[in-house]
Amino acid sequence: MSLLQSILMGIIQGATEFLPVSSFGHLCFVQNILGMEHGPGVLMEVMLHVGTLAAIFMTFQKDIRHILYEMLDMILDIVGNAHLYIHNRRTGKQLHYARIISNTYRKFAVLLLVSMIPTALLGYTARRLVVLAADSVLIPSAGLLVTGIVLLVIDLARTGGTKAAKDANLSDAM
Repeated sequence: MSLLQSILMGIIQGATEFLPVSSFGHLCFVQNILGMEHGPGVLMEVMLHVGTLAAIFMTFQKDIRHILYEMLDMILDIVGNAHLYIHNRRTGKQLHYARIISNTYRKFAVLLLVSMIPTALLGYTARRLVVLAADSVLIPSAGLLVTGIVLLVIDLARTGGTKAAKDANLSDAM
């Protein structure tokens, strides 16, 4: 893959990553349309996603640091609560436990960890399918079509099912 092709893929990744569409599907689609080679597996696509991850870390470093601190505090609270439980069982006292999820950052950390479990399991079990899908034009195209239909249905459901209702809502807002 040439430097110009890599720059094009980076632009596509950057433009589609934060939209409610598949950036991976767009990358595969463009690679297949332009006849680019995929190389070993999906290394280029993974590197583009690592670049996106690095940009997110740089942009939200303060929030990410805060979430990591809260995760550490949650672990310490869990250990402390386990110690209190053992102490309460031995002595018969009723000392109060610390609240584990006590603020928004802690709630977000728990939700993030819980959402990673099915994603990791699915990613591990479908790792060969991803390589096959990247080489195909049909699978990313079908995925993009299904995503477009789902987004259209959701958009029309919000406006009462008609484009006229959507246009009326837009004209009322102005």
